[in-house]
Amino acid sequence: CGAWDEGAHPDCRRASPPDFCFQQWCYVDPCSCNTNTLPKTQAYFPHALYQNVPVHFSYETCGSSDTYTADYYEDACVNQNTETACLALGKCSWSLSQGCVGSSLSGQTCDLKHTTDTKVWGLETCKCINIANKPGRINTTLENMTYPLSVGSKCQAWDEHDHPDCIGSGEKPDWCSQKWCYVDPCQCSSATPVVATLLADSSYHGYTVYYSYAACGGTDSFTSTENSAACVNQQTEEACSASPNACLWSFMGNNVGYACRGLEVATYCAQTTADEKSGASQLESASALLALCASALVLMRTSAV
Repeated sequence: CGAWDEGAHPDCRRASPPDFCFQQWCYVDPCSCNTNTLPKTQAYFPHALYQNVPVHFSYETCGSSDTYTADYYEDACVNQNTETACLALGKCSWSLSQGCVGSSLSGQTCDLKHTTDTKVWGLETCKCINIANKPGRINTTLENMTYPLSVGSKCQAWDEHDHPDCIGSGEKPDWCSQKWCYVDPCQCSSATPVVATLLADSSYHGYTVYYSYAACGGTDSFTSTENSAACVNQQTEEACSASPNACLWSFMGNNVGYACRGLEVATYCAQTTADEKSGASQLESASALLALCASALVLMRTSAV
């Protein structure tokens, strides 16, 4: 949640900016958003998807008032007062109870979209995060190297055309062609995700971002050779304790025993990397960190307005 338009939207750079400039909002998954006011379709990234569902935005999930849509977003579905005008936009559906809404909010669209290929959107028990199909590039921790802005949003061999070791001539490491995606460590029960290092200080719902090959049916041949500092590579409690802000030596069940894992994974999200850095209570529950919408994405609505 943030006042993303403040200082960025053209109308918010005026001497007397309108009220919406100071209102907080975020992108949401419309299929997981239980708010009094329906989320709206967004227009800045027309082809953007989250878990194969068009991305919507919401002010209510951030505790703010939507003073933007009525006056500054003429083509919003909710602004169409007739069925004809609604259906003419292509992105909307006419609902008998709610009038014109985003097509994902009508009927069984959400259910149908969420049963799509898990090889693209990740396992049901370890889904991919981030927004797919956003244009642009983003700086990474690799020197002078950028990745697509939608990196990690779905199962894809993201390194194949961008990592220095995967481009150019000559033999390439096996991991270059392996599919992976970013995952929420608190919603990944079928795989052991690894703390991501490609995007510095990245977070999701206040948690450190993790990556997973297993979520995409891929084989992780990257972590053992290219990410030596990964928590899962620390085989002793002493080695694990050397990174107290990221890793924790913890009992991970009878089948695994004690092992080094990222803080979120090791404590089932009762403790986070953010807690360690801020000195917050280690007993703070994970639920207190979640916004009203289970899949609210703290990502910019527009990269350049």
